[in-house]
Amino acid sequence: MHALRTAKVLLQTKARPIPRPPVCRYYRPNPIRFYQTNPDEPKLSLTFTCTAPGCDGHRSSHVFSKRSYEHGVVLVECPGCHNRHLIADHLGWFKDGTEGGKNKTLEEIMAAKGVPVTRGQIVEKGTFEFNGTQAEDGGETKSS
Repeated sequence: MHALRTAKVLLQTKARPIPRPPVCRYYRPNPIRFYQTNPDEPKLSLTFTCTAPGCDGHRSSHVFSKRSYEHGVVLVECPGCHNRHLIADHLGWFKDGTEGGKNKTLEEIMAAKGVPVTRGQIVEKGTFEFNGTQAEDGGETKSS
């Protein structure tokens, strides 16, 4: 009879639902990174004034890799109006505004609109030099 009672107790124990672990409201999984940063990779810097409709002409600076400018896609966001501006598209993602993908860099896009682009270089941190020439090479990179 003792064995029968033990079997009933075991069956009753197994029939109860297993409690779920407590859910922590503050737990957030680590975000997945789709990019890697390499501190030794050459960088480019861009400063522009946003001319999007509804923007107050916010001026902002952005830094991105030279490799993405020459071979990938670069979008920068205006901190004033949160519009995203196309800087380079070598993958053909955006056909509007690039004459069907013909103009791949900001220099080519602006040259097609007749807007000059001035190139310069950072000599030291916080010091910029502009030689007064316009970027008319259609996006070709000048070595310095």
